[in-house]
Amino acid sequence: MLYPVSHQGTLPAQVRFQAAGPRFGNTNASDPKDHLDLAISPQAQELNLHTAVNMLRQFLVLLPQPLQSPAIKLLDRIEDALFKDKLSGVYNRVQFDHVSANTFNDFKTHKSSKPIALFMLDLDGFKPINDTYGHAAGDEAIAKVGRGLQETIEEEVQDRGTVCRIGGDEFAVVLKDTSSSEALGAAEAFRSALKDIRLEGDASDARIGVSQGIVVLDHQEGKDLNIHNVRDLKTKADKLMYKAKKASENSGIRLETARFES
Repeated sequence: MLYPVSHQGTLPAQVRFQAAGPRFGNTNASDPKDHLDLAISPQAQELNLHTAVNMLRQFLVLLPQPLQSPAIKLLDRIEDALFKDKLSGVYNRVQFDHVSANTFNDFKTHKSSKPIALFMLDLDGFKPINDTYGHAAGDEAIAKVGRGLQETIEEEVQDRGTVCRIGGDEFAVVLKDTSSSEALGAAEAFRSALKDIRLEGDASDARIGVSQGIVVLDHQEGKDLNIHNVRDLKTKADKLMYKAKKASENSGIRLETARFES
């Protein structure tokens, strides 16, 4: 079995989990290969969640084969509960913060890095769907938007993109190795995919648009937009999204290319 055997001090703390029992042949649990030390800290909680899941996944190889498969399936379910949005089927805000920070940090560390793009998306026409047809129609819209964005990512950029729902009718997309022209092409694909969404029943006439604010970070071609950290990047993309929404009644796009300012 897998159980905590020690807890050292107050937070930040270290907990040792031990695999032990007759099936492991180590009832005294003395083999250092059969334990996992996991640090727990009140800071950087999202990062610790990812670290904990990754470490536990590595530790599961210690389980006997008959137990390994169900244990991995259980951990997969836990991971989905932690990092995915149940309604839309895409990743949640926790995963967005994690992926955007890692992608930004990789970009700023490697001066030869290819451009990256951050999209902030806000649905157009969503509130009238909720108000007119009820929350069931609104839930259907969110689910179909999530599926539409995810399918578009898979078609357009494959494994270079991450789609997240960050709250309400707001979504975000992080793209690696993406130039300004490629980001604009992806934005047009998102707009087209959402325009084609059809809801069931009384809401069948409803249409969904999306306003998009996009910042592409490019070491070679970017201009100075005072982006010093990932928070600046998110703030700039958010402001562009609101400019797009204000400038167009439906499905506006605003894109700017910036460089990282150290």
